[in-house]
Amino acid sequence: MLSGQTVVVTGCAGFIGSHVVDRLLSTGHSVVGIDNFSTGQRRFLEGALWHPRFRLWEADLLDVDALGRALAGGELVIHLAGTPTFGSGQSTPARTSSRIRSRRSMSSRR
Repeated sequence: MLSGQTVVVTGCAGFIGSHVVDRLLSTGHSVVGIDNFSTGQRRFLEGALWHPRFRLWEADLLDVDALGRALAGGELVIHLAGTPTFGSGQSTPARTSSRIRSRRSMSSRR
């Protein structure tokens, strides 16, 4: 990875994502972070939020318009967003099923 690249990190407000963001910023990259804060925490991004090479998009990955705008100019994507545990999909099956149908619908548009 070349220093100075613009890297998009999905799930940037998660424990792992926020550490990846910090590392990328410390090595000279510009970072675009995307998170819907369903499980991520803004406090994990305390340092990055003040960094001039960090831009935060509070959006869901299923929002195709917001995702397209967030990805514009990105040279690399590190995808860390997702349901953190298998159990959360089981505890909200209707919401999980709806999200899966939405993803299938979006992929059929390509």
